Amino acid sequence: TEIQKDTRNYDVDGDVDEDAPEEDANAGENNEQVEDTEGGGDEEEQEETTEINEDTSNVDGDVPAEEEINGEETNEQFVDGEEDVNEEGDNEEEPEEITSDTNSDVDGDIPAEEETNGAETNEPVVDAEEVSEAELPVATISTSYTVLELDTHDSLSFTQGISYCSDGKIYETTGLYGQSKVRRINPDTFEVEKSIDTPREFFGEGSTCFIGKDGKEYLIEITWRERRGFVYEVPSLELLHSFDYTTTAPGNQGWGITYDPKNHELIVSDGSEYLYFWDVENFEMKRRVTVTRFDGEIQDQINELEFMDGLVCYNIWHEDEIICADPWTGKSVREYDFSDIWPA
Repeated sequence: TEIQKDTRNYDVDGDVDEDAPEEDANAGENNEQVEDTEGGGDEEEQEETTEINEDTSNVDGDVPAEEEINGEETNEQFVDGEEDVNEEGDNEEEPEEITSDTNSDVDGDIPAEEETNGAETNEPVVDAEEVSEAELPVATISTSYTVLELDTHDSLSFTQGISYCSDGKIYETTGLYGQSKVRRINPDTFEVEKSIDTPREFFGEGSTCFIGKDGKEYLIEITWRERRGFVYEVPSLELLHSFDYTTTAPGNQGWGITYDPKNHELIVSDGSEYLYFWDVENFEMKRRVTVTRFDGEIQDQINELEFMDGLVCYNIWHEDEIICADPWTGKSVREYDFSDIWPA
């Protein structure tokens, strides 16, 4: 009785055919067919009906939502609608028609990717998976650079640190015990405008200009083995104060230093594989990173530092290479070979 009450037509997917008339012209004939099925009928016809009902799931193997809700009642309604649509057809062919194209989606349309590529759809994916890392471009050390200018320099100065301050002057610190100096140099003539001596017991090392917490500019200098740093006023080079620091034990040496203006950090090297990041206010370590090369090998003997394009660039003691590393990971981003620059 429930089947006879609902004479709605169902399309191949088990959904209600909204465009079909509510009352089929052949409703009486359909009802008679249903009654024959329920009354026993031919066992083979019942088996075929069961096969059709079992194959009304969508391509993914999931039962349409309406069938899940209505249970067996929906399946019986589907048979009713199916027999109405295929009234004069051969029931034995219906399962083949429903399952013949398992690649079509619920609406019976071919997926866009298969429609475009046909049988070759999977080939590009296979090709992409076969590309190994060895075939990808590998970062290599560069020999591409341009010498912009060649200037004279005091050959007796053992340069350890050199940088520009906001006044456009070059500030240089030199090394060796008893010979270490801090200098302000005219960048146009390379004339030494002012020079002060570092105390004789200190071996002067790297230096850089930085902005303090008060917004003023200063010059900071570190020393080799003495664990002592000095802060100077710019441009007068008046010594303002000194401080103690530690790096890698047991030496706790100081080699190079530079300044990251964006993060307001001083970055320090000590000849090891580490870069140290100091607070500009108290010169205490905030963090440190290990430096590695393109090939993943750890690099030590990190010497003079410069901060450029958001990278920490450094030279390697006794080598002709300059490496630029990511300040957060320590991984090499650029590598340059300057072996051809000397002798000039």
